[in-house]
Amino acid sequence: MRSVQKDANNRVSVGWLNGMVTYHPDELVERAEQAYEQQIASAAEQVFKKREENPVLLLSGPSASSKTTTAGKIASALIARGVDTAVISLDDFFKNRTELPLLPNGETDFESIDTLDLDRLNSCFDALLRYGEAEFPTFDFSLGKRSDTTRLVKAGHGTILIVEGIHALNPQITKDCARDGFQRLYISPNSDYEEDGRLILTAREIRLIRRLVRDHYYRGSSIENTMQMWSGVVRSEIVSIIPYRSEADIIVDSMILYEPAVWARYLSSILKTENVSLRFAAKIGKLRRSLTRFVPLPDKYIPEKTVLHEFLG
Repeated sequence: MRSVQKDANNRVSVGWLNGMVTYHPDELVERAEQAYEQQIASAAEQVFKKREENPVLLLSGPSASSKTTTAGKIASALIARGVDTAVISLDDFFKNRTELPLLPNGETDFESIDTLDLDRLNSCFDALLRYGEAEFPTFDFSLGKRSDTTRLVKAGHGTILIVEGIHALNPQITKDCARDGFQRLYISPNSDYEEDGRLILTAREIRLIRRLVRDHYYRGSSIENTMQMWSGVVRSEIVSIIPYRSEADIIVDSMILYEPAVWARYLSSILKTENVSLRFAAKIGKLRRSLTRFVPLPDKYIPEKTVLHEFLG
């Protein structure tokens, strides 16, 4: 296998990636997927070994870090070992959009822990632990409000609960728990891309692109709307998410090495159907120019089970 060209700052060479896409796409994709899957297997092994004393996995990371898919993959690995597992998304405890708090500048706060209905969260967990099952809410992002449909979650003796969401490591989530029976996992893309010593695309920009694509296809959000929220997303993660990374027992890098070679086509397709205001034109233009530096990877090489389908569909 050809070695990945990364420097001391964990930057991937655009030239190396383009060469792999051009001449060895199968090998590139296989290697990138294996790197991620090996981390999942290692995480599942640790959760399994500590399941008696720590039966709850708190899985957190900034926006568009592949939390949902990663939680599902760890759950599948544990189920394959014969362990009952339930995944709970904190996103389902979002308050209705009309009930969200406001920031000091008058804009809606979409990112802080105050956007969660913590009372409902605590009552659901109390019922789950007391009765072994509880009706959990579901959130409809396209409508911006809680759905009328609920989800029955069961948790008997020996069940591992995986609680995923951007605020899963925030102490407010577990402050009412009698004991610290938790394992903690932090996930985020952790590689930048450089060309001839110049930074071309950062891990945070990769997450922005992931979110632009996902929000367009799955959350009924325009590029304009997602960009309006992004500065708040970044502010919130710096204050309320990234600081808890040091509390994690497990760290997962969710960057899929070849993904910049995928995003140009998808982002361009969305931009053909939407207008971008002057306020965000420079940033979107920068992303588009950066993505032109990558040789596109044809769709036929994208695996059916890649974590990227959390954003691509």
